[in-house]
Amino acid sequence: MIQKKFLLFLIILPFFAFAHDANKTFFKIVQSDDSIIVNAEFPWTLRNALLKFKPELKNSKNKIDFKNAFFDYVAINFILKDKNGQIIELLKIEEDKSVNTHSHQNNYIFYFDNGIFYEIQNTLLFNENKNQENFHFIVLENQKFTRITDNKNYNFNIYKSTTNYLYWLIIPFLLLLILFFFKKYILIE
Repeated sequence: MIQKKFLLFLIILPFFAFAHDANKTFFKIVQSDDSIIVNAEFPWTLRNALLKFKPELKNSKNKIDFKNAFFDYVAINFILKDKNGQIIELLKIEEDKSVNTHSHQNNYIFYFDNGIFYEIQNTLLFNENKNQENFHFIVLENQKFTRITDNKNYNFNIYKSTTNYLYWLIIPFLLLLILFFFKKYILIE
């Protein structure tokens, strides 16, 4: 009987021994005509980051204090900018109750003022983890792409020049081909 319990313990242990990566957060950013909505998935270390951000929360038992601190923390560390470099206002944050997860992660929805964002700066949880990585899944009209911020690269532009460097290799080749064709055409006449 003891052997069966021990065997069961050894089988179940790996599932509980490792929590989600505490240094990874995930953001799905959707821009529509009239709003910017961010679905955020945080690891359990979010509370620690908030306590480092506002140490006075350590003695607080009030949920509203944590809510307000979280809003300020996001507003300072998750910044969307328009094409003129102006910050797009964070309007509100709601807990995402539609996500059915266990207690090791926290899901929220950030609502931003409408506008077209051109730059994202995300330093969330950088005060907690030196090797923090924030993964961004961005949906703009028919485009979808992924970007990562970390302690070395904490921001990125959305509408960067989309020049494909392959074109710069093809253009000289086409020019040489055209010159060769015209040279041959001139020699024939």
